[in-house]
Amino acid sequence: MLAGIPNVVTYLDDIILTGATDDEHRRTLKLVLGRLKEVGLRIRKEKFTFFQKEVEYLGHSLSSKGIRADPKKTAAIVNMPLPTNIAKLRFFLGMCNFYTEFVPKLAEMCSPLNQLLRKEARWNWTGEHTKAVERVKRLLNSPLLLTHYHPEWPIVLAADASNEGIGAVVYHRLRDGTVKVIAPASKMLNAAQRNYGQIEKEALALVYGVKKFH
Repeated sequence: MLAGIPNVVTYLDDIILTGATDDEHRRTLKLVLGRLKEVGLRIRKEKFTFFQKEVEYLGHSLSSKGIRADPKKTAAIVNMPLPTNIAKLRFFLGMCNFYTEFVPKLAEMCSPLNQLLRKEARWNWTGEHTKAVERVKRLLNSPLLLTHYHPEWPIVLAADASNEGIGAVVYHRLRDGTVKVIAPASKMLNAAQRNYGQIEKEALALVYGVKKFH
């Protein structure tokens, strides 16, 4: 319905308009309202906000500086009690995975927790699991601000590997040496991959990063 209009993002009935300047924003707004009128759709005035410096969208906060996790959403995770059974652990991990892009090496940190979900595993919560939950919550309490991708800025892909998982991060490196993270990613190694030598694991991490962000 709004295809072809620049600076517009839609998801179901949510619409976000952007613009580098106020005039550009007004032009986009005029095009969107015109298109909605053409197809006979109306929007309730109280659902509209204009010229916002930061907006919340699908559990994220978007601004000209970048993207960060919605503090209200991450606070709900941070305030969760420790899981006491498999169902509650799955729910906790599911909530955390929604914000995996803001927590580097999340998969590796959650490794002790994921081991409890294996079919052959018995529920035996230990201090190691508590520490894993606390570590994840601590990072969710101060998540990364992910910068917007700029085609004209140099980009760098870095990768790393441990005995349990691999991770990669793509970022801009500015002329003054400043690093601005665009997005991190991580995943657990399977049983066969954990037997790789360290150099093979590092290579696997690079391949993972290229496939993830290319």
